[in-house]
Amino acid sequence: MNELIEIQESVLSSVMVEGSHCSIELRPAWVHRSYGRPGMDPGRCYTQDVRIDIGEGLVRGQPASLPVVLLESELHVGDAHFPDIIPSRFTQDAPVRLRFGTVVEDSFLEVEGRSISIYAIGEPTFACDFPS
Repeated sequence: MNELIEIQESVLSSVMVEGSHCSIELRPAWVHRSYGRPGMDPGRCYTQDVRIDIGEGLVRGQPASLPVVLLESELHVGDAHFPDIIPSRFTQDAPVRLRFGTVVEDSFLEVEGRSISIYAIGEPTFACDFPS
């Protein structure tokens, strides 16, 4: 089963910086699962809490208040580019730039770092079928 995290309507719930480590939590995130291409081919949607850890993360432009609903995103990891989606259960040691735009005008979060790990927290909750 293939899986990805759709950023639109996911909720940015916390941003924690400890030294040079940044942890971001989406509570909940929208997760698409499909035997084909998630978000394009038939499958199912779930809500699931997700944590994103960025090593040597430098944070810019944190939203004034949390939680906040996300509208868009852009993730660059090495040469890979993920617009408005992010892979789930993903670890990579490469330059990272993550930018989230929110439903609040001019509110965004941007983090640059040297590594990224994305993983689920807890169990998913079924939300709906995704016909295509």
